[in-house]
Amino acid sequence: MKTKLEVVSSQIKALEYDTETNILIVTFNQGKQYEYSDVSADEFRKLIDSESIGRHFNLHFKGVYPCKPI
Repeated sequence: MKTKLEVVSSQIKALEYDTETNILIVTFNQGKQYEYSDVSADEFRKLIDSESIGRHFNLHFKGVYPCKPI
């Protein structure tokens, strides 16, 4: 199942998560998109429930999960 959310963040415009593949696609405010693999549904939920999505992303995703530009 895919979930796509537009978010309020100074860095991130939208998040798209696929529970079948555990892939998270992050669209940044500048328009660039990156695909993060091996992201659990629990980690995605923590991200979208966080007080600051950008801060949580920088601390728990950036440099932690494999990613590639798309």
